Amino acid sequence: MPLRGPGQGKLITSPIASPSVDFYAVVSVKKWFTTIREVSDLYFGIVGSSDVRNEEVLLLGNRENYLKNGNIQVDSERIKKVNTVVPPDTVTFSTSNNRENFSNSDIVRGSVKVFDSGETKKFIEGVEFEVNYKDGKMKRLQAGGTPGGASSTGAGANSFVAEFFATVNVSQVVRVYYDYYTDYVKGTDYQVNYKLGTLSRLAGGNIQNGERVFVDYRVISNISDQIIVNVINQAHKFIMSRIDENLEGTENEELKYAETYFALGLLANSSASDMVEAKRDSKASSAAETMLKIGAVYEEKAWEFLAPYNIISSPRRAGAEILKNLS
Repeated sequence: MPLRGPGQGKLITSPIASPSVDFYAVVSVKKWFTTIREVSDLYFGIVGSSDVRNEEVLLLGNRENYLKNGNIQVDSERIKKVNTVVPPDTVTFSTSNNRENFSNSDIVRGSVKVFDSGETKKFIEGVEFEVNYKDGKMKRLQAGGTPGGASSTGAGANSFVAEFFATVNVSQVVRVYYDYYTDYVKGTDYQVNYKLGTLSRLAGGNIQNGERVFVDYRVISNISDQIIVNVINQAHKFIMSRIDENLEGTENEELKYAETYFALGLLANSSASDMVEAKRDSKASSAAETMLKIGAVYEEKAWEFLAPYNIISSPRRAGAEILKNLS
């Protein structure tokens, strides 16, 4: 049976030609019911996505400006400026299936406005055209011009009828207004404190004092394996204080989930405490309250799995008190 608890080992070497002695030893290993992987997978499944897109930041002076998150993955950031195309692009369509290029790429979503050449008619995105925002391309979905007409002339009796094929290309010129992103350069225009989650402009760089920038970045977890080891140890200790000691180390699904959910409750409480301490913005208290509620749900589930094995009749608040002390 694989060991589920943490362990440490040492390699011991002896001098060459040293006598060897065989001996027998009994090694007692305390084993968890759960695993690090079990706890971390469930926890990060609840936490959700870690990617942040287009967070708006006002950069004043050269001081550090706090982003909404700390623990940012190194070099994951992208600091962007919004530019407006001047003059507007002139795009000519020859067929409805062609994708025509803008003069810029990385277009700001929702900023595109398309008019006819005289700017008297505005076309509708998703109906008359579609945009590839990343590459800066546009495709016509249907002709936007005034529809033409056709007439027929009757042929006399016994006239000769000839069939032929013709291709008619209807070109259309449109004027396109839009905004697009350009990137600033780390070390030249700005600097980042990845641990604290701060952004500051650099003197002599291209970011103007008082400029609003848009920031993409990835948040990495501040919950390390060692923290998970610690909370599992504490959850295991609490469970063993309430069940038959002979159950320790057994393959027991109910005790595995009891230990897992007690550990998750500790992690949720710890995360709530970090949110309140960081005080990133007005939403911190709300987010912390949500994490506390999640922690309470985890603890309730843990008690349900522990109940068949609980040999102590003291009220549940004892468990809650332990969770409070550990968080």
